[in-house]
Amino acid sequence: MAAKFIKKNGLLFLILCTFAACREKVVQVKVHDLTPALDSLTRKGPVQAADYQRLKQQFGPFFDFYLQEVLGLWTPSDSFTAARIGIFARQNQLPFKMLAASRPLLEKQEQQLGLVFGQWQEELPGDSLPVLYRYYSQLSNYFTFATDLGKGRYGVGYSAEMFLGDTFAGYKALELPRWYSRFCQPDMAAAMVAMASLHYLYDTFNPKENMLGEMIYYGKLLYASTRLSTYLKPWQVAAMKESEWTWLQREEASMWKHYLDAQVLFSTNRNDYQRYFVEGDHTTGSGIPNDCPPMIGRWTGLRIVEAWMDRKGNPPLKTMLSHRDPQAFLNESGYKPK
Repeated sequence: MAAKFIKKNGLLFLILCTFAACREKVVQVKVHDLTPALDSLTRKGPVQAADYQRLKQQFGPFFDFYLQEVLGLWTPSDSFTAARIGIFARQNQLPFKMLAASRPLLEKQEQQLGLVFGQWQEELPGDSLPVLYRYYSQLSNYFTFATDLGKGRYGVGYSAEMFLGDTFAGYKALELPRWYSRFCQPDMAAAMVAMASLHYLYDTFNPKENMLGEMIYYGKLLYASTRLSTYLKPWQVAAMKESEWTWLQREEASMWKHYLDAQVLFSTNRNDYQRYFVEGDHTTGSGIPNDCPPMIGRWTGLRIVEAWMDRKGNPPLKTMLSHRDPQAFLNESGYKPK
């Protein structure tokens, strides 16, 4: 009877087991949101030094980092800083309301962060997870920030309004460059946080003294972020369109030949190769086709990393991220596109 049951239900059992094994690990994440705390200040009259101290206690060292590096409001005087915070909060009531109305989208991003850092624990065991923050930057940055919090901890924060999608009215009102939409899609927030976390932990392991060093470092960040952001396609993590990804795959050998012919691969003068890494809609310059996608140096770096991982038998991400010699990395990858 048991044998008959196993024979009849074995395939279903195998499918269920396979599904369970393939399910991605998700962790609960807490995102410390600075915006509601700032919004509440305007309901209590003038902001006092005590209010500022309370916010510092609530959000820790990241709060002053936010005031100084993102908003430029910090001063040596607590009272003066508090007054500037009050002005900022009163002037931004409308965007605060818009962010409050975007709560369902922000909650989805938190779920994606849980997916990313669940994968992080699988792919990078032993590497600490960041303390996560969300803030309002007055549409001033789409990048994420990482900073030391002391006691072996680090914080990573992102600008909530910069990941609300290209239909967000604020982007049109400010006439932001069209290419901003590559980074402002809601699903990009968790991937960008992952990349900032990787950069914080592994930047010192990776010398970027020439184009090759920068190329491979960006490639490492893209490769690892793609492995962590399993809900996105590789071209989405790289802030590209699928059609651009296809173009790059088709022209891979031509791009590599271009780097060699232009003698930029080992240049230590960033002015020689900056165009291959900057954000935008296209890569421009002598010898580059008009329809060339942007950030091709990063993409070539990713291809080198993929070749290295494949040739090394797919070692742990930490092994790849900690490799310190770009020239040796290239040699070991055997990368020679045809």
